[in-house]
Amino acid sequence: FCAEAFINNGYTWSDSNNSVEQANVLGKVNPKTASRKLSEFKKRIATLNDEQLDLLVTGSYEDVKKIAFLSCVKAYPLLRDYCYEVLARKIISFDRKATKYELDQFIDSKALVSPELAKVSEMTLAKVKQVMRRMLAQADLLVLDEPQPNHPSPAVAKLLVNENALTLQAMLIEPATIKSIKGASS
Repeated sequence: FCAEAFINNGYTWSDSNNSVEQANVLGKVNPKTASRKLSEFKKRIATLNDEQLDLLVTGSYEDVKKIAFLSCVKAYPLLRDYCYEVLARKIISFDRKATKYELDQFIDSKALVSPELAKVSEMTLAKVKQVMRRMLAQADLLVLDEPQPNHPSPAVAKLLVNENALTLQAMLIEPATIKSIKGASS
C-alpha cells in the first residue's frame, strides 16, 4: 500500500504520508513506531525505478516478494554484503546450511572495519540479525536455515537487466540465470 500511495500521489511523499496514516496500513498504534516503519518503507522504495515500483504494486505475490527483496538489498548494505559474501557462495558450493553462528561471524568481521557498526550495542545487533533473517525468510530465500536460490519470473528478470552483478548475486540469483538476464540486455 505504501508504494501504491506513493505512485498514486505522483511519486511524491507529501500526500502519500497522509494516505498511509489514514489507512493505518502499518497496523501500528504507536505513532513513533508507525513513523519509523514508514521511514524504512520510504528508504526501500527510493531504491527502485518506476518499472520496479509498478511491479511492486501490480505484480503477483511472488513477483512482489522478489522486488521487495531487491529494495532491501539495495537499501541495506549489510544485508547485501551478507547475501553476497556468505549466502551466494553457499548456494554455489552446495553448502546448504546458513547458521546463526556464521551470521555472528560475518557481523563481527564487518564491525572490525566499520567504526559505525562497532559502536552498535549487542541488543541492537541481535535485532539487526533477527530482521535480516526474517527478510530472507519472507523472501523464501532462507528456509529452515537453508539458503535457497532465487528464481525470478520473466517479468522480474526483465526489470533486473540494468542492476549490477553484485546486486543480482546478493539477491541469490544463480550465475547461469544472471548470465541470461545480462544477455537479455545485449
